[in-house]
Amino acid sequence: MSDHRSIRRRNLGLLIFCGLLAIYYLPVFAPVRRVSSESYVFHYNNRVATLLIAALLAAVAWYVRRTQLQLPPSQHVFSPVPAATRPLLYALSAMLAAALALWWLAAPWGGFYESAYFIDRLQLLLAGRHIYTGFEFIYGPLMLYGPAWFCRLFGLSAANGYYLFWTLTLLAGTVLLWQVVQRFELDAIAISASARTRIFLFLIFFQLLQVPTMGLNYSVLRVVLPYFFLLLLYRYARAGRQAAVLATAVSGLALLLASSPEQGFAFSFAVLLYLPLSRWARRQRVPGAWLLLLPIFALEFALAARVGIFITLRTFSAGGDCFPDLSQSLHAPHLCRPPAGRRLCGQRAAP
Repeated sequence: MSDHRSIRRRNLGLLIFCGLLAIYYLPVFAPVRRVSSESYVFHYNNRVATLLIAALLAAVAWYVRRTQLQLPPSQHVFSPVPAATRPLLYALSAMLAAALALWWLAAPWGGFYESAYFIDRLQLLLAGRHIYTGFEFIYGPLMLYGPAWFCRLFGLSAANGYYLFWTLTLLAGTVLLWQVVQRFELDAIAISASARTRIFLFLIFFQLLQVPTMGLNYSVLRVVLPYFFLLLLYRYARAGRQAAVLATAVSGLALLLASSPEQGFAFSFAVLLYLPLSRWARRQRVPGAWLLLLPIFALEFALAARVGIFITLRTFSAGGDCFPDLSQSLHAPHLCRPPAGRRLCGQRAAP
């Protein structure tokens, strides 16, 4: 049995290695559109790369399920007692200290690294220009109107208003990440409070590495927000709270469209696929109230399109303003999550 499991793991590693090679090299043989993009310069087709990434993840999931390479039942006994909040306080202190130090260093010079782009667009907004139609902006309107509100409320400069909003998103995102880790559930695996603390510290460490970019696009809040809403949706759906499901789905889509339109698209697909499939898998009837999500989602997308949120997104969909979608440090960690998660939860693979 041990030899069979070793062979299956070796085959899984070979599958991942071949998949990563394909993502690196095959897209350069596909034609690319003539757009202003690093991908065009390197003749790298991001659409083909994205399809290959999706195919690789699907192949890994299929192989793991078919060969039953899964975690054994945990020996931990999950305690409903909330974990100590001291790690959260440490993380908040580290985030705040890093943000204030960078704010102090960068504010006299205006923008720095990623923040230069946001501050430049914020100045245009404060000068009366219209977002999307009056100037180009890659992200959702909340990333500019939030800092603009602080500028007008407290009489701050564009740079200080932006850095104040950015600091608050770091703190809010840290709290949400803590909530996600504490509330996450697995049907077959009980996760102890100490394991959840290790998982939180593991994730927040990598988020701290993004703080020096000083960009809202790398803020922990932007990263964790979709997971927070999907987790709430999962819990409400399992509890049969249909009104809460509708409210979470609608409000989650609105907030994600306002912050990052591409996350809004992904969230809507996840919701519309997960809700009925989760019921069908258990041979349960799909609540009629869930059908209301289709017209409500359509209305939200129509309003977002009317505002102009998707104007720049179309440029991205054509390959413009894009770096080559290579599977280096950005994609490899996704394939390493199962063994990393096992170690963090204090588990080892079955012999």
